[in-house]
Amino acid sequence: MRAFFGCIFMTAVSMATVAGADTFAIKLTANALGLGTVNINAGKVVDPDKPGLATSPATGAGSVLGIDAGGLASSTATFLTVTATSRLDTLTFPPAPFPALNDYRAGILYVSKESTNLPDGRDEGLGVRAFTVVGGSGPTSGLRMLDAATGRARIEGSKEVSGGTGAAAYDPASPNGAPHVDEEATFTFDPSVSVGTSTVVVVLSKFSEADILDLTVVLGSGTTFTHSVNAFDPAMEPVGDAKAALWRLSFARLPEVSPTDSVSSFSIRALDNNPAAPKGTAEHFLISAISGEATPGGTCVAPGGACTADADCCDPSNFCSEGGTCEGR
Repeated sequence: MRAFFGCIFMTAVSMATVAGADTFAIKLTANALGLGTVNINAGKVVDPDKPGLATSPATGAGSVLGIDAGGLASSTATFLTVTATSRLDTLTFPPAPFPALNDYRAGILYVSKESTNLPDGRDEGLGVRAFTVVGGSGPTSGLRMLDAATGRARIEGSKEVSGGTGAAAYDPASPNGAPHVDEEATFTFDPSVSVGTSTVVVVLSKFSEADILDLTVVLGSGTTFTHSVNAFDPAMEPVGDAKAALWRLSFARLPEVSPTDSVSSFSIRALDNNPAAPKGTAEHFLISAISGEATPGGTCVAPGGACTADADCCDPSNFCSEGGTCEGR
């Protein structure tokens, strides 16, 4: 592994205590995650499960990636869990016998191998794909299609997190094929640790100046906000020259974030960068890495929630009352 974390995050690779918090830096390539040296879920059939990266057998669920605080994928890791969704523009589905629970919008995680292109982090990272589903109007429509030779699910779509405009209604006659757009990757932290929202940095690869995304953040307090991000947002900083298409997204520069906030989860969703002239395929980018600082002890408790100490309430304007709930001062 090259000097990625120094130039992208300016933090240490491994967990290290900094002012009472532990810094973490997670690179989202197969090599760095300990998942091998080749692209994962890059073909027409989902790859066999690996320790830490599996395809859920449950209808409506796709890939699940578990990562420990040292940046390695593991079947027992809970520090960071990554999931995905696809075809989010499709909001309307046929009535019964079409199954209410289906696999059409479930996302499959693509994880690239390490790239040799510089700056480090360029042309590599995590993307989103989709299940190939059964068509028709019957009770199996919209369910994942299995490969006859392997018994594993068939998959399709570009390897990046894709934006654009897709059909609003599911078409049972032609459910597969492009576009697979308005895709989203969700990163959920272990509730037993408190990750400072203002410390989180996400690195995006293959992101051009014309691209946009929606960043949805769920704070430890329970508050949720969505911030639309483009290359000119104050939270964005280029890494290398324009050809690198590599950007650092710093949560500290978001106007919705305060220094006392903790983050429970965040989602990155690709959009159509020109909704006035919508098209099926717009931007495609990869999520290369994530860093931040975590403190054991759990996320913030919302006002009225159960607590044992003032620190549980996180917001300095609240305190833990004698009744064991967070209240305003």
